[in-house]
Amino acid sequence: MKLWLHSVWIAMATQAFQRWLLYLVAAGVLSTAVLMWLFPRRAGQAAVAVGRVLIEAWPSMLLVAVAVLIAAAARSRGTAQRTGQGPQLPLLVHVALLLGLAIGVAFGLGTLLWTAVGRPALTGSPSAPAPAPNVSGPPGAVTAASGWTLTNTFDAMKIVLAVVGGVGGVVALTVAYRRQHLGEAAEHREESKERRENTKLFNERFTKAVELVGSDKAAVRLAGVYAVANLANDWPGGRQMCVDVLCAYLRMPYTPPVAAKPAGEPAAAPAEDVTDSVPVGTSGRDPYEERQVRHTVIRLIRDHLRLPTTNPHSWQGRDLDFTGAVFDGGDFSRVHFSGGMVSFAKATFSAGAVSFAKAVFSGGEVTFEGARFFGGMVSFAEATFSGGEVAFEAARFCGSEVLFQKAAFSDGLIGFGRAVFSDGEVDFADATFSGGEVFLGQAVVSGGDLIFVDTLFDGCKVSFDFTRFSGGRVYFEGACFCGTVSFQRARFVGGLVDLKRAIGDVRPTFSFNNKLPNGLLLPDRWLPPSDMPLPVPTA
Repeated sequence: MKLWLHSVWIAMATQAFQRWLLYLVAAGVLSTAVLMWLFPRRAGQAAVAVGRVLIEAWPSMLLVAVAVLIAAAARSRGTAQRTGQGPQLPLLVHVALLLGLAIGVAFGLGTLLWTAVGRPALTGSPSAPAPAPNVSGPPGAVTAASGWTLTNTFDAMKIVLAVVGGVGGVVALTVAYRRQHLGEAAEHREESKERRENTKLFNERFTKAVELVGSDKAAVRLAGVYAVANLANDWPGGRQMCVDVLCAYLRMPYTPPVAAKPAGEPAAAPAEDVTDSVPVGTSGRDPYEERQVRHTVIRLIRDHLRLPTTNPHSWQGRDLDFTGAVFDGGDFSRVHFSGGMVSFAKATFSAGAVSFAKAVFSGGEVTFEGARFFGGMVSFAEATFSGGEVAFEAARFCGSEVLFQKAAFSDGLIGFGRAVFSDGEVDFADATFSGGEVFLGQAVVSGGDLIFVDTLFDGCKVSFDFTRFSGGRVYFEGACFCGTVSFQRARFVGGLVDLKRAIGDVRPTFSFNNKLPNGLLLPDRWLPPSDMPLPVPTA
């Protein structure tokens, strides 16, 4: 039944049905005119009867008309919502709806008032005596037998005029509302059109900039890099996409240029533990020119990460994916990695100096998992790591100088699990670890120096569990442990771990099958910081 009614409604909504309905109405009007011309007397009687019926039943007919108009409006609004368009009711329908509603409300209120005063007779009966002068009323007032006075008639006319004025105000408000609605709809259409045009323009700029970045000429690639950066500033909605393009450029295969050496000087032999090699570029581009382009990309990213978050051109909080990238220099000093995902996983630091000095890593996750430090220097001096996680899992330190001097780690996890220290130097001198955990479990120390001189471990856990010490040196001179440090199940087959001048509130926990291994130097007495004559390093 519902499906049949729906089909009937759809058929009634078609233009063909509406056209035939208009034809039928026109034929009915013409037939009525012919009958009135042929039978004028009967037509007059019929007109009187119809008028009497209309007079008696006009409130009901008015309410029915209002109900039909409301139903039509609801149907039109539902169709407009399904099609995603605005309301399509004409102005006349709006006026008719509100006018009918106003008249219906006025009639209902009048009926309630008439009922509240006892339903007085509005006209005198045919046998009623002639109206008598109103002695108590004002001069000239005539009182009908039914109690209805001429003053009541004037008051009723005033009410009618007030109602008419109110209806006129309703109509005016309807027209104003309609005009405002149409103006807002036009404004929204213009805004949508402008957004579409801007998006189209940005997409065209993005396509052209990416084409420039892919050029074989270094100068053209530089122009493309600047074009992508400028587009990121102008296009907040596509900023992450532009940042991804710049990061992807750094992830492309790249062979750093080899520095010229004096004649007869042999090349440095690779470390024994290094089995991986620096990825070889396949582009055939000049490595010196390519290095300039790559360092420009790094500088642009750095400059935008230094801007505060309130700056509209700041790139803070964006994901930065440098997975597998090759760095032979670059400056990330004083940048803010706040929020988002920052990945240097499997990145290669092969030469030159890469600086993260005074950088801020707050929240989010920063990973150097599987990164390879083969040469040059990487500095995290005075960097701040707060919250989140900093992962150097499975990283390889094979000849680089990695500096964490005076760095501050708080309320998070810094993990060097399964890391390999085979050569070079990793220096945490004067660093501060407050809260969280420093995990160096399952690491391999086979060469180089791991320095924790004057390092403060305040309220955090330091774990060397299952770590293998087969060479190299680990210094804790002046380190302060105000927490726990664990060497459980650590293996010492060579090298040196010096704790003789370390201080702390809690003696470290060891598990070496009841035998102190060679190469582990412990203090004669585990002194708390208050018993030490030297000042304790502070955060």
